[in-house]
Amino acid sequence: MEPTHEGERPSAPSPDHHAPRLVEAELDAALATHPAVSLEGPPEAGKTALAAARGGSVVRLDDPAQRELAHADPTLLVTGTKPIVLAQWHHHPTARDVVRLAARHDPRPGQFVLTGARPRGAHVTDDIASLPVRPLALAERRPDTQKVSLAALLTGAREAPQAESPLALADYAAEVTRSGLPRVRALTEHADRAQALEALVARILDQELPALGDRVRKPAQLRRWLRAVAAASATGTAREQVLAAAATTGPGATRVRPTRATIQPHREALEALGVVDPLPAWQPDPAPLPRLARSPTHHLADPALAAHLLEAEATDLLRGRRAEPPAPTDRALLGLLVTSLVVQSVRVCAQAIGARAAHVRQHSGRRAVPLLVEGANGQVVALTVALGQVADEDAVNELRWFGARLGDRVADLVMVTTGPVAYRRRSDGVAVVPAAALGP
Repeated sequence: MEPTHEGERPSAPSPDHHAPRLVEAELDAALATHPAVSLEGPPEAGKTALAAARGGSVVRLDDPAQRELAHADPTLLVTGTKPIVLAQWHHHPTARDVVRLAARHDPRPGQFVLTGARPRGAHVTDDIASLPVRPLALAERRPDTQKVSLAALLTGAREAPQAESPLALADYAAEVTRSGLPRVRALTEHADRAQALEALVARILDQELPALGDRVRKPAQLRRWLRAVAAASATGTAREQVLAAAATTGPGATRVRPTRATIQPHREALEALGVVDPLPAWQPDPAPLPRLARSPTHHLADPALAAHLLEAEATDLLRGRRAEPPAPTDRALLGLLVTSLVVQSVRVCAQAIGARAAHVRQHSGRRAVPLLVEGANGQVVALTVALGQVADEDAVNELRWFGARLGDRVADLVMVTTGPVAYRRRSDGVAVVPAAALGP
């Protein structure tokens, strides 16, 4: 049994950090067809470990000594046993150009893997395939749990879902704080995980952002901004409101608000690193609904990082702790972070089946669906999230409203809960699925 801190409900042992990841099949497929693949996602998401497991040479470009050699002789970057892994390439940005030129000269597949940030302002080319790597989804954390297939939901068959989940609400609070970052998750003590997350924040501010050319002159201010984004998890609050909260709360805060020009470069760099991972708004053409909002909803890559920045443990979440700085909603912090966890998990599953995730919200904010998955054929599954074992009727009404307006384009409507059993409601056909039971 995994040790837990006081008040945290113990859960069954799970060797999930050894389980296969969904992105592994995507990586192997990309290496079979492209000379180079770029694994992009937040620090500690396991990108380099995934790449190194494919064999070949590994060059650590966050290592000053290896970076010095690469400066002296760039051909060393493309010399070695294939596939050559160039880890943390953004610490030596010219590495990407060296790989691109090598791939054009010799386009045989499976030669290079780059890991690190998403290139800002770069054009996507056939030379380097881009593959996001996010923290572990719930489906990967609990591989032994029965799954309701997202791909099956997209077919529109609307069969009765068959799945059970052993997780209760306390387990989801623990999952939020335990993290989906493999190295952090592997730590068994809460205090060790908190220390690792704090070290990650320091690394982001001190090393990763400067490597992208983003010099952090006021790290305390940027940390407060990240804390405000964490408090706004799973909401669509305007960026200006988030910045105002970041500037006026927390230790050492002043009343002087940072300008958009001050924060925007940091935001762009944090998105390139995958640390800030906003969920885009659904923008179909033509638009089937009037006055759709274009702004994304706020999410950090890992809800555990959000909880850490807000100094919230699992016991705090279960006691109804609210976000500080205040979240732009009256929902408890646990509801916001569980929703963010579900969004992160569904994005991993959607990517694995060639689908994409988004959210839908009208400008007025009166109508919103927090999560939408669109398949390659244009069919969509609308999902909402609620704490508890039964469907939330207000949230179900939002789903039904959306379904009525999109008609046949809606393959299914899903209420994601923290309950134990999946089923389909007889009254309106809405599927009710435990969060841990939703898979690709």
